Amino acid sequence: MTEPTEPLKFGIRNATQWDVPEVSSLLAAALASKSVGFWVVPEPDRRRFLLRSFYDTRVVDALVGGSARIAVAADGALLGAALWLPCVAPVPGIRKLSSEFVETAGAFEVSERIGQLLDAAWQPHAPEPHQRLIGLGVLEDSRRRGVATALLTDRQHDAVRPIRCLVVDDAVVGLCQRCEYREFCIPALLRPGAVIIRSLAFAPEPPLVRVRNTAAARYSAGTVLGHLGQGLPVVRPRRGGCS
Repeated sequence: MTEPTEPLKFGIRNATQWDVPEVSSLLAAALASKSVGFWVVPEPDRRRFLLRSFYDTRVVDALVGGSARIAVAADGALLGAALWLPCVAPVPGIRKLSSEFVETAGAFEVSERIGQLLDAAWQPHAPEPHQRLIGLGVLEDSRRRGVATALLTDRQHDAVRPIRCLVVDDAVVGLCQRCEYREFCIPALLRPGAVIIRSLAFAPEPPLVRVRNTAAARYSAGTVLGHLGQGLPVVRPRRGGCS
């Protein structure tokens, strides 16, 4: 398939409550096609529906206490979206869920799994309040045309809160590194499967210190089962998850 070469004209703005359905659908479709999405919801017939339910609540959370930025074409059509929420230290066993999401069949398990992979990759990495990427998606026919790059670097040099962090799989690490994000701890391995997730952050100064992931100390037996020979923490879904 030939990569598009025609420049794509678009702008970036804050999402509004009217954008929630379209943004959550786009983010769910993007995650559903990735290896991490397969791990979060193994059943293909339920994957996109449950991820859509998850992102419905997270977009609203971002509108209230985070940042929901969207790329739009000249005609107003949605091309891509990036969802950011405050990055905080994980509290095992606690998940913030809306009542509508909890009532969705299987939605609690999806939130648990997403929380597990984010928490397992978490390490102290910045003393100041900052945001973490919760979702990134670009329409298929708009990919490789600068949309994802623009969303990842949007407000990157904000003088007030320039630090951003994210957790991604190997498929998009190169893109993030080109956007000046750098790894700050060793990767984690998701099981079942062999999905490697990496923690990266952008910080103008001081440089982030690379540290060893200590997720095993924060989970009960059966969630993180120790380290592989190559030193990667293994993350397994808790019992009762959507497997």
